[in-house]
Amino acid sequence: MKIQQIRNATLKIQYSSITILLDPWLQDRGTGPSFTPVRGKMIGMKNPLNDLPLPPNKILNGVDFCLVTHIHPDHFTADYLPQDIPVMVQNEEDKELVTGMGFSCVTAFEGPELHMGGITITKVPARHGDNLETVAYLGESSGYVLQGEDKTLYLA
Repeated sequence: MKIQQIRNATLKIQYSSITILLDPWLQDRGTGPSFTPVRGKMIGMKNPLNDLPLPPNKILNGVDFCLVTHIHPDHFTADYLPQDIPVMVQNEEDKELVTGMGFSCVTAFEGPELHMGGITITKVPARHGDNLETVAYLGESSGYVLQGEDKTLYLA
């Protein structure tokens, strides 16, 4: 197993013989939205705040599919992703959003598990936020458990 952090929640994971891109946010620096800032000096700053550590083509090299915890602009954008890359999402609502972005190979979890290339991916409910108001505002999110030849990996 090999895990490489790309940005924020974006990880490139080599698990067994599969390479997964988790929450692909490959957008160019400063071309996205300005989120509500934690610090006053960040008001109006466009995201992402940092450049990618590698060119997108190197990040995408060898990726078998994308796995997405939820559809927010810092967890999934279409930037640099091939429209035919397989994308696995948590539910039908997210599948409709990703398909609406032009992606042609989108799979939603219909039950608690999906099987892909010799690994089992189990969807785990997650809370996006630390209070009920924030959780309700930010919507559904999921974590995942990967099981296969490697050690079990929990992505939260």
